[in-house]
Amino acid sequence: MILRSTGFVRMGVFPVIFISIIIHLLLFLSPTLAIDFLFNSFFNSTNATDLTLINDAKFDSSVIRLTNDSNQFSFGRAFYPTKLTMRPTSNSSALTSFSTSFVFSVLPEIDSSPGFGLCFVLTNFTSPPNAIASQYFGLFTNATVPVVAPLLAVEFDTGRNPEFNDPDDNHIGIDLNNIESIKVQSAGYYNSSGSFVPIRMRNGQNVRAWIDFDGTNFEINVTVAPANLSRPTRPTLTYRDPVIANYVSTEMFFGFSASKTQWIEAQRVLAWSFSDTGVLREINTTNLPVFKLSSSSSLSAGAIAGDSSIAAAAAATAGGDDNDRESSSGEVVPLQPLPPV
Repeated sequence: MILRSTGFVRMGVFPVIFISIIIHLLLFLSPTLAIDFLFNSFFNSTNATDLTLINDAKFDSSVIRLTNDSNQFSFGRAFYPTKLTMRPTSNSSALTSFSTSFVFSVLPEIDSSPGFGLCFVLTNFTSPPNAIASQYFGLFTNATVPVVAPLLAVEFDTGRNPEFNDPDDNHIGIDLNNIESIKVQSAGYYNSSGSFVPIRMRNGQNVRAWIDFDGTNFEINVTVAPANLSRPTRPTLTYRDPVIANYVSTEMFFGFSASKTQWIEAQRVLAWSFSDTGVLREINTTNLPVFKLSSSSSLSAGAIAGDSSIAAAAAATAGGDDNDRESSSGEVVPLQPLPPV
């Protein structure tokens, strides 16, 4: 009886252990699902399930509008709903590489008003804690208090804030848990002869951006150019430092974020391509809408400067209220069309 019982137990335990080992091996060896997509526009209503829209971000005809005109301290975010695996394991030193390209347009109601811009962001949360609007892109608290959780952003900044050490009101920056960029470069591209050609990101023109994240070499390359041009061979900005790994977690949401004050600035994303497989699908830019600044958009520079400082202070006070009123991420309703410009 004892021998038979022992034999039965041994025969039963072996298959269980064997199956358990096989399952663990399969889980360890199974490849991470690739993320590869192309939105040539956001006109199709099925995009309501393809993207997660936060707060004031809405589908506006064929584009994503990140902020609205009526809310004084408006901010909005648009994320791909599936998290991007940035590390195979939580303690892995290797990072995932990816490439993304998108077309955006930033159009103020008044040309000389303070600017804000938008960010492409990797973050642990679709709603970063204590984030405020105004010049903080709806992602950061302030320049002296860094974000707690890992957050990496590429900013396309259309405002100059001396407290952030901004070089001008038309620049690209790499932000690591802080709105003060670790690397910054004025917006523009290098043409075929190697000359730097400035581009204005705040006149409504369609600007195309390419971001290449090299997880092996801890390098970020950012390139911008007018949307009707081919991709320049030389990046606008390159940042390479192993410290990048400190601002990347195992899985992260990725997408766009923008904010503003009472000054109206329409931050739009018109098309978006992404791939972590090494092959980025090409955006067709020929049929994208074009937004133009009204010729009558003018206001006293002195009046704008005075109101701007008041708005910045008010934004910090209003930040908590903005966070409290964030809507459920899945709701999508049509945005009222902009007045003619």
